[in-house]
Amino acid sequence: MLLLFSLRCGFAQIMYEETGQAVKLKKELTNQVTHSGLAYQPGSMTASHFTLPFGSVMRVTNTENNQEIVVKVIHRGPFTQNAIIGLSDSAWTALNMDNQTSVRVEYLGHDKIEAPEKYVEPYFFLLDAKQIIPKGYGVQIGSYTEKSNLLKAADDARNQVNEKVIIQVLKEHDYKYRILIGDFTDKSEADKLKGHIEEIFPDCFVVGYFSL
Repeated sequence: MLLLFSLRCGFAQIMYEETGQAVKLKKELTNQVTHSGLAYQPGSMTASHFTLPFGSVMRVTNTENNQEIVVKVIHRGPFTQNAIIGLSDSAWTALNMDNQTSVRVEYLGHDKIEAPEKYVEPYFFLLDAKQIIPKGYGVQIGSYTEKSNLLKAADDARNQVNEKVIIQVLKEHDYKYRILIGDFTDKSEADKLKGHIEEIFPDCFVVGYFSL
C-alpha cells in the first residue's frame, strides 16, 4: 500500500479506505485528555487513527457480520502492531467485535472539534492521507520500522524538499516504511533531484517504483 502525504491542507482532498485489524482503546484513557484536546469517554462513538486529521468522520464495518458504525477521530494511535484503528468501548460493542475480527475503514468527511483553549497540541504531524500508484522514478531517503521515526523523517523531508513525499508501507513479518520523494516519468529528473538533496540525505538513491 502506498500513501501520499499531501502538502495541502484541504480535508476534501482526503480519499481513504483500508481493511485491517482494530483494537479497543484502553480503559486507562477514560476521562483523560486525548491528543485532540477532548476527554475520552468510553460511551462515545470515537476512535484513534495514526494520520488522519482530528475530527475525521469514519465509517467502520465489521467484515464478518457487515455491521457498521460511524466514529470520529479524536486521538492518535493505535500503537499496536498491525492495527489500523482504535475504537471506543461503545464502538467496539456496537460492531460485536473480538480481537480476531477485521474491519473496513472509510473516510466520510470532517467534523470540527472544539478542544479546550488551554490544551497544547503535542508533537504530532497532521498530514492528509491519499492512496496513489506511482509509476515513474523517485528518490528514496530512508526506511523505518517505527511509525514515530517515520513521521518525524517525513515532516523533515517535506520542509526540505518541494516535491511529493511518498510513504511505502511494507508488511512482511513486521511493518516497514520507506520514504521516497517525487514521482518523475524521466529518470534524469530523479537523478537531478538526488543531486540537489544528497547533502541533506547522504544515503539517498534513485528507485523505479515499478521495481518496488
